[in-house]
Amino acid sequence: MPTELHAFLSALLTSMESWALPMAVVASSFWFPLVLTLHVLAMATLVGCIAVVDFRLLGLVAKHVSVERFSADILPLTWIAFTLAIITGVTLFPPQALRYAANPMFQAKMLFLIAAGINMLVFHRMTRAGAQASPSHVRIAGALSLLFWIGVLICGRFIPYFGENSF
Repeated sequence: MPTELHAFLSALLTSMESWALPMAVVASSFWFPLVLTLHVLAMATLVGCIAVVDFRLLGLVAKHVSVERFSADILPLTWIAFTLAIITGVTLFPPQALRYAANPMFQAKMLFLIAAGINMLVFHRMTRAGAQASPSHVRIAGALSLLFWIGVLICGRFIPYFGENSF
């Protein structure tokens, strides 16, 4: 990584560690466990919703319902869970930003999140462009999505146990 970029990111992460609201949450014996629990519940709901749609893409459930209809029914809950996961994750990250950024499991979690996002974007662009995705492409997208989101969960759970400065 170029020295200037490294210096910028280091300064940014260091400054994040002093943000008042996240520091107050982490220091609280009430708010920290509550926010952490909400983050875990949001991630479980998010991945659960996505997994059900992925199982539909793989042809394992609800074969009698179109993918579009099946996804539309689950999408509102998925967005609520995604929003809550982002809010709670952004609240939990700053107080230990440098430790998280250096943690290989956190880095892997972020890579899996990016891969899941790219997979979703490619799949939706293929299907919204009017082109009918082939059954094999649909199944591949569903399988990759499952793989990426399971990776997010596993890496997230392993964060406290890996890295030079394990928690």
